Amino acid sequence: HGVFIRMPGVAPLNRCVRPELKMALLIQNRFWALYVLRICFTVFALSLSGTSLIITHAQGQADILVQQLRDLPTPLPASVTSNGVVKSEERRRRQLYDQIRQLGPEGVLALSRGLHDNDVQLRKNAALALTVLAGNWFEPSWSKLDIKAALPALIAALRDSEPNVR
Repeated sequence: HGVFIRMPGVAPLNRCVRPELKMALLIQNRFWALYVLRICFTVFALSLSGTSLIITHAQGQADILVQQLRDLPTPLPASVTSNGVVKSEERRRRQLYDQIRQLGPEGVLALSRGLHDNDVQLRKNAALALTVLAGNWFEPSWSKLDIKAALPALIAALRDSEPNVR
């Protein structure tokens, strides 16, 4: 039993709390204990698989880059403007393509996931990025990216309802 300080005019907590409320507080405390236990177990399990965290981070980074493709116009512009100025969205496209290309296989897998997205604009841009990165016609100084891992998604994209994805 603990030490209780009695304050004049204030009833002890035990007398103030109804039995239903005590039970609810007890259940809530057990819920939070189980929640904290789950978090500890998850952190422990993830610490045992450190390499999968690295892969997940790279995949997450690739997915973030691919999601940014949705804001770009399609198709690619036919030519450079007569004054030689490159539009900001085309500069952004080049940056995104280069970053995805540098991620290698993780970038290819993120693009294949992009082919299955609900947003048609993202699907069109993912297909376009795969064709660009598999060849060297867009930027001759870039090495070709091996997109074999994306072939199942590309084959499925042939049945897409949007002709520009096909």
